[in-house]
Amino acid sequence: MQPLIQFFPPLSEQRQFFLLGLLRAYPVTSVLDLGCGEGNLLGILCRPTISLPVSDDFDIRYGISPDASIRCAADNYPAWFLKRVAGLDTQDEVLKRAEKEIDLTDNNSWFTPRPRWSDLSSQLWKGELQTYNPIFREFDAIVSSEVIEHLHEDVLDGYCPMVLGRYAPDIAIVTTPGYEFNQLFSRPESPSNNDSTNGRCWGLPDPTKRTSRVFRHNDHKFEWTRAEFRSWCEKNARTWGYAVEVSGVGTSLEPDLWGRDKDLIEDGVPLYATQTAVFRRYRERSEHRLLYEQQAIHELQRILGDRTTKHQLMVERVYEGNLDPGKGMPTTMSHETILELVKNALSEWIGCGEAEIADLWNIDAISIACRGSLEVLYNA
Repeated sequence: MQPLIQFFPPLSEQRQFFLLGLLRAYPVTSVLDLGCGEGNLLGILCRPTISLPVSDDFDIRYGISPDASIRCAADNYPAWFLKRVAGLDTQDEVLKRAEKEIDLTDNNSWFTPRPRWSDLSSQLWKGELQTYNPIFREFDAIVSSEVIEHLHEDVLDGYCPMVLGRYAPDIAIVTTPGYEFNQLFSRPESPSNNDSTNGRCWGLPDPTKRTSRVFRHNDHKFEWTRAEFRSWCEKNARTWGYAVEVSGVGTSLEPDLWGRDKDLIEDGVPLYATQTAVFRRYRERSEHRLLYEQQAIHELQRILGDRTTKHQLMVERVYEGNLDPGKGMPTTMSHETILELVKNALSEWIGCGEAEIADLWNIDAISIACRGSLEVLYNA
């Protein structure tokens, strides 16, 4: 039977696109993935960035004259400029798989080497979320994707005091399943998703037995409605000095046959399979960081008590930028040399339509001649 719900791209990829889009949109240089699992996100973040950062007054949309034979595709260059990434998980087996994901050496057959413009360090830690790690205070962005629903009640209560209160990143991103979407996985004449006592066609009964809801995974401790998730997010944002934006990702490729997806639209916003929250730290909060941290320490002590365990560093890798002038890389080549490389490339594409900057930049000889600087290419 054809499934009632189809996602394209798959829901897990849509979540990843959402996370990557946000991390590209903010000037973060370090990312921590709490509950990193098998390291799918970390593996992408460890890849070499497209280019070096451009200066604040440089606008790549207008870096080329309108009559040039190259169409400037600014949308192709939303890139991160990371110096440091790290992940935390509790299980040895998933951390071993995560280690393979962040292995960008020649031993990894799926990774095609590209020039790396600057150094990047990566770490994998083993431990629990409720254990404080002072290293984690140093990260600009913290991500927890499909993690909080697996937490026991006391650990969940301590999540925001730890992440927003003690670590206090510039941006924190949380995703979690949207409970109301679950009803779309079965037909309306099937036993109600709200009642797991009369049998069911889809899902798993709440393993905590606190509710009669049917969940997506047997390890989920809860799955929240939109109102429940928004309430949790807004309460913690107020408490810890953050603004929060609640939204979601993931709608079915085809509309619901019974129109239930339309009935569940709120203020023009569709019902999403995954709920998302983006916490942004208020600038003035930095002036009172010590006060917030003391409050968080007190709250964590009340919730979790004294904890003497520590996180264990399992993997640490440093990928060196191989185009550093100090490591034997020549200085930027002349504009004439760069233009000659561009002309040679364009001559090979005659009759193939217009070329984008991305096409030129993907030629290593050109990007290396510019030493990773898009500004040098445009100025040439």
